[in-house]
Amino acid sequence: MTEHVQPQRQSSHPTAFTGDHPHLEKIHQKLHHAKVEIIHLKHSIGKLGNLVNPNHRHDEEHEQEVDRKRSEIAESHRFESFAPIREGNLAKFYIDGRDYFWALATALENAKEVIYIADWWISPELFLRRPPAYSEQDRLDTILKRRAEAGVKIYIIVYKEVEAALTCNSRHTKSALHGLCPKGTPGHGNIRVMRHPDHNVFDRGGDMTFYWAHHEKYCVIDHELAFIGGLDICFGRWDLRQHPLADVHPATVRDEIWPGQDYNNNRMLVDLSSTCDLDL
Repeated sequence: MTEHVQPQRQSSHPTAFTGDHPHLEKIHQKLHHAKVEIIHLKHSIGKLGNLVNPNHRHDEEHEQEVDRKRSEIAESHRFESFAPIREGNLAKFYIDGRDYFWALATALENAKEVIYIADWWISPELFLRRPPAYSEQDRLDTILKRRAEAGVKIYIIVYKEVEAALTCNSRHTKSALHGLCPKGTPGHGNIRVMRHPDHNVFDRGGDMTFYWAHHEKYCVIDHELAFIGGLDICFGRWDLRQHPLADVHPATVRDEIWPGQDYNNNRMLVDLSSTCDLDL
């Protein structure tokens, strides 16, 4: 005969109460919740001792455990790299922005599941293909909107700049991309943008970030294709091998460079040999 024994519920907390004391358990839950809130508050304020502790990101137990695992993995790789040797991969090199952004536009359009983007600067209004008169559908925000509406998950990290020193306007980047698929429309929730890191000493205290920025530039699509290198998806990166001083000019009459009537002065030729009064 087999006897079934209901295992007694246990808690990892040494002072946890069991279900035999429901009122005490509620008190314990409230105390535990208060403890968690205090820990979160401590982390949000930061530890002032970190200002004089250069090793403060490697001195706690969980940080040391992560470092140990990283070292163990790296020791098994050539040159103690974080990654093993991968063979049989197809790689293509791009020199200037035109071909790079053209290929990126194609890859983004073909995304089926997920897109990861990390950049120092992202311009949602960037045309990945030129001239814009014939490539309105190839603007970055337009492409991402189509993919989000098709069910593709899009995750973006952009550098949160020191606004007093830089004009990347990551606030606009996040607002514009999150606004592509408003609540109640197809694709809502499929675009996630995070600005990072925080620089405010009043928010982070001893854990604030000094002189550090996201300078990675990559785009990973469906965990199979990656664009890496030195080109942010932003203004000023599109270029040709001839390196023209100006960007692509409008190719049609309807695309004006000057947003309005061209400045004009009336001109005339006057023959002063004859009797003539000029009212200047």
